[in-house]
Amino acid sequence: MLVESLLETARFMEIVFPPLFLGLFISGVIYSSPRFTGFVNAISSLMSARLKSGAAVAAFLIHPVTAFSMLSEMSRRGIIDDREVVVASIAGILPRTVRLAILYVAPVVIPALGYWGLLYITIMLLTRGLIAFAAILASGDSKDATVEVYSPRPGFQELVKRFIHITITLSVTIFLTMLAFNAGLLEFLESIRINAISPSAMFIIATGIPSMLAGIAAAGSAYNSGAISGLDAITALYIASILHMMVEMPRNTIPVTASLFGKSLGLKVSLAIAFGRFIANIMAILLLYVAGFCTTVFNG
Repeated sequence: MLVESLLETARFMEIVFPPLFLGLFISGVIYSSPRFTGFVNAISSLMSARLKSGAAVAAFLIHPVTAFSMLSEMSRRGIIDDREVVVASIAGILPRTVRLAILYVAPVVIPALGYWGLLYITIMLLTRGLIAFAAILASGDSKDATVEVYSPRPGFQELVKRFIHITITLSVTIFLTMLAFNAGLLEFLESIRINAISPSAMFIIATGIPSMLAGIAAAGSAYNSGAISGLDAITALYIASILHMMVEMPRNTIPVTASLFGKSLGLKVSLAIAFGRFIANIMAILLLYVAGFCTTVFNG
């Protein structure tokens, strides 16, 4: 069973490794290019018509801590009030997702799930974009000048480190997934399955709670082994994303926002971000459910 699981893992990683490295390399080139810097500054300029903190919202494309630090400084200097801090943080969901998609998600999920991985990213950007757009519309008008933001220049060493980190995560997760499948986990989950959620989907959700990269790896393993359809796999990933927030918020978001904005405002910012992402994930799940229903009716 161990040997079989290792061989299945090796076969899967042999398929995933080349596009993974290529995807990471391309994302690094995009992210560090002068054109990307211009894109960040263009977003900042557009935001300034609605938000005094438009530059900070654009800075989410660079790094969340950079953006939160800018918002904290603007708040401290009285340039923006607490309401705009919260609104800007919600608006930052989209550029933050763009950054995440370019640097981490796309290089992993597209090789793992193919067309379904591309659809997963597209829906994620669409739904979170709608949430960000709604927050910007609710912000009112601003005539303040924008502040230019410059993107970093990640080097080859950082690319290699990211590749090694993702490779280790994928390899371990895929091996454990294959081992669990071969040990009869799906049959066990089938016996205790929740209505409308398949055993494979339950496994993807459970794997994605501590780490969405691990969840994507599990989804890729299940999909490529024929244990789950592409539609069900990405639906499970969105459910896992909702539950993953319960781990990510206290581990990452709340400590950062509380340290920069204070406990009260920091908690409001964290809860607002969590609520925005929750609504976006629910919208994504509903879209996939409608798509699945229409496909079933069409195929009749």
